[in-house]
Amino acid sequence: MTFEEAAAIPQGAVIALQGIRDKGQVQPGQIVLINGAGGSVGMFAVQLAKVYGAEVTGVDNAGKLDFMRSLGADHVIDYTSVCLLSVGPAGFESPAPSEAVPLSAAADSAGLAQW
Repeated sequence: MTFEEAAAIPQGAVIALQGIRDKGQVQPGQIVLINGAGGSVGMFAVQLAKVYGAEVTGVDNAGKLDFMRSLGADHVIDYTSVCLLSVGPAGFESPAPSEAVPLSAAADSAGLAQW
């Protein structure tokens, strides 16, 4: 790892902290969805949301599902199998048919959401 690569690591943590603690104001018992949970910001966001007592659903590609679980995500979703474009404060459609998951907060560290 280069010095430049190592220097970028804290940036992801700070962005995640601002999103989970400051903007999201995550509280114990809340349900949080983190899009891009296997990336730089997302991996910190998963851990911080768990520290704040949230139930966390991580979203990323299939190759990162085990990684997201190892970070503490309660649920993981492969974005290639579920359409998340309609995710918003009312919740999202879970992989189980006709089962909506209400959200307390949603964080899009991948920058793809339209909400």
